[in-house]
Amino acid sequence: MRGRGGDAASRTLIESILAGFEAIVALGITFEGVGGDTVVVGMTMRPDLTRDGTIYHGGPVASLIDIAGDMVVAVRAGGGVPTISLRVDYLRPCTGPRLLATARLRRHGRTISVSDASWGDAVKGPAYAHPRRIVLVEEMPLNGVGKVDRARLPEVLGGPGAGPE
Repeated sequence: MRGRGGDAASRTLIESILAGFEAIVALGITFEGVGGDTVVVGMTMRPDLTRDGTIYHGGPVASLIDIAGDMVVAVRAGGGVPTISLRVDYLRPCTGPRLLATARLRRHGRTISVSDASWGDAVKGPAYAHPRRIVLVEEMPLNGVGKVDRARLPEVLGGPGAGPE
């Protein structure tokens, strides 16, 4: 799924739900794509959504994640339905200018549906995927079966911020 994708009915449903709630409009949450049992929504981060103007976490991020999960259930149910978020991981900070949340419907039933959502910076991807340091090596050390031998990789001296990266 790339860009604004998905069938027209799902797209129209999601956009009408997003436009129908003042809080969602105020946060600037937008439809990004839909495909199969997956929905992607995005939000441009603004300094007024932070404490210090640079790091985003808490309420705005939780809202984005929660809304993504709601939308994937709504697409399958054919309209907005009451939802309960059992677990929302919103404590990881983000510093990027735009966040994307991707929700996948795992199970759909008559009385309960289960979705999960992941989020990350639209430009750099999720925070855990960002290297803290890049070290150039002439050749990757391999073990006997051809996999990288991590024990033989060079140590990084000086910690974060020391030397060229």
